[in-house]
Amino acid sequence: MQRITISVVVLAALVYYVTFAPPNKYLIDINPVAYSAKPVNIFDGPIKPNNILSKAEHLLVNDIHGPESLVYKNGHLYATTFGGMVVRIEGSRIVPIAKIGDGKCDVPSKLSECGRPLGLRFNSRETLYVVDAYHGLYSIDSIDTLDRKVTQLLPLSATRNLKGGESKFFDDITVEEGAGKNGGDVIYITDVGTKWDLSAFINIIIEQENSGRLLRFDTDTKQVTVVDAGFVFPNGVQITDDENSVLVCELGKQRILRIFINGPKSGKTEIFANLPGECDNIRRSANAKTETYWVALPTVKDSSNLTMFDRVMESPLIRRFLCRFFNLSEIIVETMGELFYSESLKSAGHLFKNGMLALLFHGSAVIAEYDAKGQILAAYFSTTDEIGYLSEVTEVLGDNGERILYLGSFLNNFLGKLVLK
Repeated sequence: MQRITISVVVLAALVYYVTFAPPNKYLIDINPVAYSAKPVNIFDGPIKPNNILSKAEHLLVNDIHGPESLVYKNGHLYATTFGGMVVRIEGSRIVPIAKIGDGKCDVPSKLSECGRPLGLRFNSRETLYVVDAYHGLYSIDSIDTLDRKVTQLLPLSATRNLKGGESKFFDDITVEEGAGKNGGDVIYITDVGTKWDLSAFINIIIEQENSGRLLRFDTDTKQVTVVDAGFVFPNGVQITDDENSVLVCELGKQRILRIFINGPKSGKTEIFANLPGECDNIRRSANAKTETYWVALPTVKDSSNLTMFDRVMESPLIRRFLCRFFNLSEIIVETMGELFYSESLKSAGHLFKNGMLALLFHGSAVIAEYDAKGQILAAYFSTTDEIGYLSEVTEVLGDNGERILYLGSFLNNFLGKLVLK
């Protein structure tokens, strides 16, 4: 009995220390605020659950890792992947196009050196733009030759003089062609925030840290400015057909914002759509007649199916304890890796924190199509574990008019493909 009492006291002391001790080299500086996403009461109508997404085909299994963003050009898909790579997919063949970052990519703990390209876009002149979470914005020219030119346009360090300070994490891009000072391109970039980088992305959501911004970069003047700020994990971004606004997926608030960049409402921000879960990227559909958008939702839930994450969102102290505990565990495992010269342990430590916290977000994966007014038209569910962790939907029209949806993922070791007839 005495041993049990001592154990309880020690455990209570540990919990108290991890939760309330001031920040130090072992305990991160994180101060969550209370927040409730207010999920939909029940899935019905266009978001009535189905299992259509689970029928998606798995392509290039074990040959591609984390195809986060996709773009279709001249009969081929291009993708950003782990390992700092931009690749072209030619049937069953994967062709390297460019390497972002100079570091080795042999272990996940070297991700910041290696690079992690995310958003990907072409302009009409076939310049390929890519944004890397750690290394910033790049352009790739002459992609169909062996003499490709890779140019860093905007490193993260170039944002240090902006209001709010230097960015730690770029995520996605969209292009406004011809809007530059001399007729060049303007690139809109979702800047996730100034406190946490990609390796600590879970902390942004847990803390509800709102230093996220939408940036505007002019390829002619090389100047970067802040369009709007105060977002919790701004993720995917897509310019609208009239080019008067851009749509931004605010993952941390489970909604899509419309930010006006031209026209009479320029400078204003409105809610475009409230979502049934956390969103990743948003992309224009292939429907030339009707303006619609595909949104990837890695997790969705209604009031009867809340994730563990939702259940602790209204308890800032619980979230603070969880973040600090998993971060401390990561430090311990990585330190053991240093002591025993084990890259495996160091990698395990790096993955432990985000891996454990990601369990809080487990739920059904969904892709949803929205019209130009923010109304949901259709949703396709994966209620099993057949496919999940989706980041993007890229649509291609087939020869017979079928809608071919390619499904990107920040984590999967395959490319998804779903055909809608």
